[in-house]
Amino acid sequence: NRHPERNVPKEALTERPLLIVCSPLISGLAYDIEPRLEAWLTEGDDAPMPLIRAGLRTSRVLWTSDRAVIYAPPEQMHDAMDAVIRFTVTNREASRLESMVAAMWPVLDKHAPLTHAVTARQRRLQPIVNAMTEQAAAMMSTFLRLEMALEQLDPAFTVGSKRLGAELIEQAALYDRLELLDGPIEHIGDIYELATSRLTESKFAAQNNTAERVIAVFLAAELALMVYALLASTGHLF
Repeated sequence: NRHPERNVPKEALTERPLLIVCSPLISGLAYDIEPRLEAWLTEGDDAPMPLIRAGLRTSRVLWTSDRAVIYAPPEQMHDAMDAVIRFTVTNREASRLESMVAAMWPVLDKHAPLTHAVTARQRRLQPIVNAMTEQAAAMMSTFLRLEMALEQLDPAFTVGSKRLGAELIEQAALYDRLELLDGPIEHIGDIYELATSRLTESKFAAQNNTAERVIAVFLAAELALMVYALLASTGHLF
């Protein structure tokens, strides 16, 4: 792939290989082997997403989460592979983001009380909230990268690759899936930003209270010394 998508991490392919079978568009040959290739596709698919079919006038793609079949003439095969690889990376990142959002809801419910009041006991949650705040920021970054990836704006992409990529994106409903993630990710970020603010305010308030108590103790000690000195000087100490 000469022009990989620059806006999406490539770990999505290195962690889970993508197996691709390339076949020329020869009517008799393609017709004979297509049922067997479809069976091969579904055997390797562990994800719940169904088989995706996408195609242009001179090329077709059958895709699952970890296997794909490309039917295209030799001169268009590179563009088709480029589109399939970029789409696979984008779709895997979108699926990972969907899983992360789903996993965040129970934790978010536990931390929601931190948005309005914080007790001394709850201040011990600061390290966990810090980690969740970082995760929320990472989720937003991934979301924005995916939005950019769907637009296929890299000038290095060929017209054929972009057209087939757009067809795959449409068949996977990626625009709709990202739209559904937009609100939850923003809400998660807002919750943890507010929780962090409340925890910080509570920490500073506790520090100020401690400082005030220390000052009060020093003032009381200084007053006691003054009274002691005054009594000693007037002979009323004993």
